[in-house]
Amino acid sequence: MISILIRFPSVIFFFLCVVALGVAPPSYAYDEIGIERFPNVVQGHANRGIQCSSSRNASQLFVYNDATIKGTKGLDLHFCRGFNYMPSTSCDDQYGGRRACSISYTQYPALQLKPFQKASGRDRISCTAPQNIYSQDLKFFTGFQGCHAAFMTSEHKIKSLVLYEASVIHFFDGEHWIEDLGMHDGSRIIIHGHVKIHLEKPAQLNGSQIEYADSNAQLTLVSRSSIELSHDASTHQQSKISGYVYAKSSVSLNNGSVISGRVNTQMLTLNDQSLIDDPDIQPARCEYLPKETFSSNNVDNWSIVGYKNSTKPHVENGRFRMNSLRNNQATAAVYNYLFPSDDNYVEVEFDHFAHSGSGADGLALVLSDASVPPQTGAFGGPLGYGLKTGIQGFAGGWLGLGIDEYGNYARAGGTDIGPGFTPNNVALRGSGRQDAAGHWVAGYRYIQGNHSLGNLDGRKNQTHRYKMMIDSRVSGKVFVTVKRIVEGVNLWQTVIPRFDVMQRYGQSAIPENFRISITASTGSLTNVHDLDNFQVCADKHQKITEGIHHFEFDYAGSGSTCQSSDITLRACLNESCSKLYPRDAYNDGSLPVLSVDLLPAQGSDVANWEEGTSVRFDNEVRLKLKGERAGIVKLGIAKSSIPQSGFDEARCRINGGPLSIANCEVTFSSHVLAVEVKDIVASKQSSGDNYLSFCSQNTSQEGLSRDVNMSIEYEVAPVERSKPVSFIYQKKRKSGELFWSQPFELNTSNAKLTDVYFDNKGSAAFKIRYAEVGKIKLKARVADIDDSAGFKSFVSFPAGLRLSAYNHTGTKGDCSDTTEGCARGFVAAGEVFETTVVAYQNDNSVARNYQESDLLMANHILYPVQGVDGQLLNTTLPEGAAWKEGEVKVPQALSEVGAFELTVQAPIARQFGGGDIGKSVYLGSQAFKIEDGRLAIGRFYPKYFLQENPEWHVANQNDIAYLGQTYDSTVHQVYPMASGESGVGNALNNYRFFRSDLQAKFGVLGDSAIDNRLLLDTEAGSWSTDRKHWLLSDNAAVLKRDTDSYGVSRKDTPFNTSDANSTVTHFGLTVEGTDPVSFTDSDTLANSVEFPVQPPARYGRMALDDIGGNSGSTLTIPLRAEFWDGRAFVVNEDDERSIFNGSKACQQVIWHSDSATTTLASLNGSGSVDDGEAEVTANQNTPAGSDVPREQVRLWLRMGGSKPNKKMSENDISCSTDYEEQPWLQYNWRQLGDEDPSTVVTFGIYRGNDRVIYRGESGLTGQ
Repeated sequence: MISILIRFPSVIFFFLCVVALGVAPPSYAYDEIGIERFPNVVQGHANRGIQCSSSRNASQLFVYNDATIKGTKGLDLHFCRGFNYMPSTSCDDQYGGRRACSISYTQYPALQLKPFQKASGRDRISCTAPQNIYSQDLKFFTGFQGCHAAFMTSEHKIKSLVLYEASVIHFFDGEHWIEDLGMHDGSRIIIHGHVKIHLEKPAQLNGSQIEYADSNAQLTLVSRSSIELSHDASTHQQSKISGYVYAKSSVSLNNGSVISGRVNTQMLTLNDQSLIDDPDIQPARCEYLPKETFSSNNVDNWSIVGYKNSTKPHVENGRFRMNSLRNNQATAAVYNYLFPSDDNYVEVEFDHFAHSGSGADGLALVLSDASVPPQTGAFGGPLGYGLKTGIQGFAGGWLGLGIDEYGNYARAGGTDIGPGFTPNNVALRGSGRQDAAGHWVAGYRYIQGNHSLGNLDGRKNQTHRYKMMIDSRVSGKVFVTVKRIVEGVNLWQTVIPRFDVMQRYGQSAIPENFRISITASTGSLTNVHDLDNFQVCADKHQKITEGIHHFEFDYAGSGSTCQSSDITLRACLNESCSKLYPRDAYNDGSLPVLSVDLLPAQGSDVANWEEGTSVRFDNEVRLKLKGERAGIVKLGIAKSSIPQSGFDEARCRINGGPLSIANCEVTFSSHVLAVEVKDIVASKQSSGDNYLSFCSQNTSQEGLSRDVNMSIEYEVAPVERSKPVSFIYQKKRKSGELFWSQPFELNTSNAKLTDVYFDNKGSAAFKIRYAEVGKIKLKARVADIDDSAGFKSFVSFPAGLRLSAYNHTGTKGDCSDTTEGCARGFVAAGEVFETTVVAYQNDNSVARNYQESDLLMANHILYPVQGVDGQLLNTTLPEGAAWKEGEVKVPQALSEVGAFELTVQAPIARQFGGGDIGKSVYLGSQAFKIEDGRLAIGRFYPKYFLQENPEWHVANQNDIAYLGQTYDSTVHQVYPMASGESGVGNALNNYRFFRSDLQAKFGVLGDSAIDNRLLLDTEAGSWSTDRKHWLLSDNAAVLKRDTDSYGVSRKDTPFNTSDANSTVTHFGLTVEGTDPVSFTDSDTLANSVEFPVQPPARYGRMALDDIGGNSGSTLTIPLRAEFWDGRAFVVNEDDERSIFNGSKACQQVIWHSDSATTTLASLNGSGSVDDGEAEVTANQNTPAGSDVPREQVRLWLRMGGSKPNKKMSENDISCSTDYEEQPWLQYNWRQLGDEDPSTVVTFGIYRGNDRVIYRGESGLTGQ
């Protein structure tokens, strides 16, 4: 056998020639497809050989429309043939600009691919939920919505893989064979590590993606056929592949599809806005959070704490100093962000410095369960993360990356035995575990580390930058990678390679959310540990803006094994606990529910929570803790669904006293005289279910009488602190009969109660009455047992609240007849009035101690019944409202009109989730309903009336009427308004439903400055229930001509137009009503107001010219509609409306050649003016066969019902019966009063002369 080597550029071919007969058939060397087969961003290969000799063998490139190839560096692309008219933006140049793609007319050789490994298995998987796939040989795999599958082995053979409905699968390091691949509906394949996928048949991606999990991923996709990328027709999502794509036949990109990588194929086609880009195939980046540079003292994004007397982290010299040079320090700083664990990717980077000390101990980056209030771990070797004997580990700690210069992190910190003392070690410890008492005293197992990194100490100025990557994008897995870059080297080095921390290391379940913390520690030796340039990059994150600040417990102070202890738990949003969650949290509609796990944990041998340790609540909740035996427990929170913004431990208060962490330790005793007292209503005697309980000593079957010392303490009594508690208790006669004692007044001094009867269960019944409200502590002690003192508080509720209201004149606001809208008006809507709230006891006396700040005020419409509720000025007590002797004054206003029921309500007791349980909250108790204060109040009326701009409409006249001409329509709208409102969009709703006698009436305000009258029928205006405003729509409104005593009109300049000499009028509306009415929002009433838009009008007339011409001819006469502009009559070019009709006319003979006194002459033509002008004609109408006379006549166009008057000695005037209704176009032409427009027409001036003579040629007419 002879081996012949032929070299081509970048390619080596081996041809094996058989030269001897009898030798076995040749065995081919198959070509591997690695990234070396992709020297350029795109390239073409031959079908066989390397030559471009035939179309079947030649590689081809087609780029259409707005498609682009980036990363070409301006070079020719290795294809034999290309589309001749590729767009000028189809490729990039060496500078990043755009150019048309060019080809080299060369190609790479065909490759011999190794045989395809077909699947032979029978397994069929239909995936709809997260699962791991271990089967290496599948017939069918189909993914649907909810599918999140991980193919767990390094080789899989699959006959058919089809993904739908946003299903997701993961491939890991290895080589995988898929005969038939189809991806649709936003489905995804995620690549982890170095993966090669072989395809046999044509593959289609429709709106789907093949993408990288992180920067360590690399995909080589090898197709024996073709690959096509398109968008999904229903979702319009584009397809995308990240990786190196080799297709023997073709690759097609359509509809904006993207290949982020490189391509090698025989035929490459890009359509539409598709893109091939070579960005060195980086994964999609996570989102960077703001870098913490510590250039100022601002550490608002951090919560800090120190173990015992440790110096807390602080900014010093532009760095975050985690600890000082002191022994036995343990500190922590929590980053105030949440990072969900599901399908997330997080990178944490920071600069680390260790210096200036004796070399111990180190710093740790901590991931903890966000539901556990963080607490720092042990000092020394555990680096503030792990535990020591007697010192808990980091609360909720799940993973701790230690940077340990001294070496004890590998030896100390967990309950397992680590590898031992290992200096200069970067290592991981795992999750902590709680004991039965809820203490973090187990776990923190050593996982793995790297101690080959050189010296980690003595680096005050040399930067070591660390990066920890946490990848939880595969269900049930958390991949961790640690890298470091050293100043001067500037290359990331892997410290701990990527691995799944959920395998083999005993990790607890993955928390729903992580928090990130930095801890630091010293021991007997010290070092300064600094942090700088801290930055997180994450796919998912949430800033903690209003987390729980701390939790507070309030309890009696001592516990008895005879009875449960009442404890109140509050979720505080601030230091003073004046704000509670969720009541005072910012609510955008998505506030999560608060649930907590309580301490002591379930199964405590000292005391247990009666309702269990898991509690869901809003703001505060009352709990019961039952003592099992004598001992001490500590109250606290083990977990919280709403994260704490800091490290504050639970704080406790004994009976309303000062807060402290030390108070959270509760001592339970078996010989305490327990006091069981229920809350009461002030001045009402309690029922008989109160009792003293003394169960430490055996009691005979008949019971036992004891003397008891008792007193009270005023816990909440801000005003009245002298009222005693009236106390009666059961006694037993010698006969065995039980009876109630005489009332005994308890005060702050000890008093002995003799012969208090305790039954065979150790209980002594009593009743109380207290003539005030507040909180009182009952204290009791068995007279002969010194350490038996017990106590408990009760809350005395007011029976209810009363409400009254007065306006500024002192008139009460009570409404006695709400069905009719009240007997009188009270105040205007929006005006302030004063309400007084009084708390009263069961006997109606004032409860002077009541000072509730969270009252709620509301209103409900009573009249009109169709109306709506108003808005109150104050729905809670405003700032500055102070209780005094059991009453508080609240300024109030209502935004609507009518009669209302005004209510004041004590804080409502609600079940979890917000449901009203029918009780009130007072001093933390929910025992009784404080009756609401109710007041029927009214009548509220409009403060003022607001006109909208009136409308004046005259069609075809530019909405400008002639004086005396009625407007086609005029629309007036008046809106009832509340005080302080200015837009008609805020008009009062309820006023339209008032009785008509309670609604305002409107009239016309005249203008005394002019003589013209405006006729407007305001009585036709109305209020209607289908609109909020008074409406007048009048089609008979007119601005009259001014006339003299003879009825002759006067010429007036235009009114309210844009003409030069226009006069502005001052017409308007007047108002009157049962309630005070005004057109202004002021204390001074204004019962009239001008129209904001005045009626536009002009003095007008219609004019005809005089004319002369031949007898028997038809003469044309100009016609004009004119108005007086203050100086002259001018043509009204706005007039397209005024009409005329020659048949509606009058005639008069002025002279006649035959001395006739009547005429057959007439005007002809009809229509309307155009830009104020038109024409009519005049004819003599001489019968045929008759001589045409010469004559002069006057012809009128009738504009009204009045006929023109003749002068003495003139001939009579004859008129048609019909006329146009346009009297506003009449004018005093002949000083005989207003009359119709006329023309003097002369027939026969010059016989035989055709010229027409118009008015103005002297002596030719009879004027």
